[in-house]
Amino acid sequence: VAVILEAINALAQLIAAIGVIASRQLNRSPERSPSAKLSTANRDREESPASQALSVAGRRNTRGRVEKRNLEKRISASGSHKQANERKTNMSQQGLETIESTTQKTHQWIARIAEALHMEKRDVYKSLRAVLQTVRDRLRLDVTVHFGAQLPMLIRGLYHEGWEPSKVPIKMSRQQFLDVIREKIVADRVIDPLETTQAVLSAVSNYSGGGEMHKVEHSFPQDMQPLFPEFAEAA
Repeated sequence: VAVILEAINALAQLIAAIGVIASRQLNRSPERSPSAKLSTANRDREESPASQALSVAGRRNTRGRVEKRNLEKRISASGSHKQANERKTNMSQQGLETIESTTQKTHQWIARIAEALHMEKRDVYKSLRAVLQTVRDRLRLDVTVHFGAQLPMLIRGLYHEGWEPSKVPIKMSRQQFLDVIREKIVADRVIDPLETTQAVLSAVSNYSGGGEMHKVEHSFPQDMQPLFPEFAEAA
């Protein structure tokens, strides 16, 4: 009897221990197997029609925003190209206006000199070039630059042609000055260098600013100043 009681007691303890272990297992979250995880993932992907519709709408909205940004970029780029083309057109127009203006002024100068000297225009061109370049070589560097800046573009090209700044000013007497002009003018007729010089300088004075022309006149020695209209009239 004692042996049976001990066995029953041991069995009861074993059953109690098994109960404790089972209780602990139930309280813990069970670890899902890989197949269970896959099944859950599949269920998650199985959305309702409403969820699918919302997802599609979201993707469309995203594409719409991207397309809108791309369109805005294209419009902006198109606007930039348009502005660049407009600037080029304006610059071209301004360039043409400058050319037309300087051509008109050059014709006015040549016509005035031709009328004063009763000279063919091709000889006027040679005379204008010879006088301006000889005057230029007699001036200081700063006066040369400032005076040249006032001349029309085409005449400015004649004025600066062959200029050697390191060799100026070239000192010369009145007669030497006129001799240089005579040598530079190769015309079909006899040219009076004094009359030609005065006619050219009169035209230059008429179309140029008084301030710079005044500096040019006073850069010459006193005996050469009557070549300029201001001093010629005073004399």
